[in-house]
Order: sequence, then structure tokens, then C-alpha cells
Amino acid sequence: MQFLFFSGIVRGSIAFALVLKLNGNLPNREVIVTTSLMIVVVTTLIFGSAMPFMSRLFLEEEESESPKKKIKDKELKNISESLSEHEPF
Repeated sequence: MQFLFFSGIVRGSIAFALVLKLNGNLPNREVIVTTSLMIVVVTTLIFGSAMPFMSRLFLEEEESESPKKKIKDKELKNISESLSEHEPF
């Protein structure tokens, strides 16, 4: 999930930085800069505000168990399988 946030931030900052590098005497440069900034801001607000809903919708099952509990369950399963494979003393 953090990767999605980071990629969104990087995408917007790269787009805006590239627009700022445009030639200064380009006609309508101010309109292009303003338009790209507004697109970055609006899409960040829209998609950023939708992230909690999307995470609940798509990641609910995966995040229901904590990572520590998943590791613990996996270790217990491996131990029980290895004990069942060996003959009793």
C-alpha cells in the first residue's frame, strides 16, 4: 500500500518538474504550468481520498491477520508437520 502512495507522489512531482523545465519563451507556458499543476493536485486529492475505501474493498482479507500472526502460524505448521513425519521414540 505504501508503494502506491509513493508512486503517486513521485508521478506528480516528476510531471510538474518536467513542465517547469519548458522553455521560458514558449507561448502559453503559464497555462501549461497551471494546467499540469491542477491536474496533479486534483488527481492526488481524488485518488488519495479514495485509497481508504479501495484498501478496505480489496485488501480486507489480506490485512485481517497481522504479519506476525501469519509468520507464527506458518512456523507452527512447519513444526507440526516435521513432528508428524518422525517416528515416536
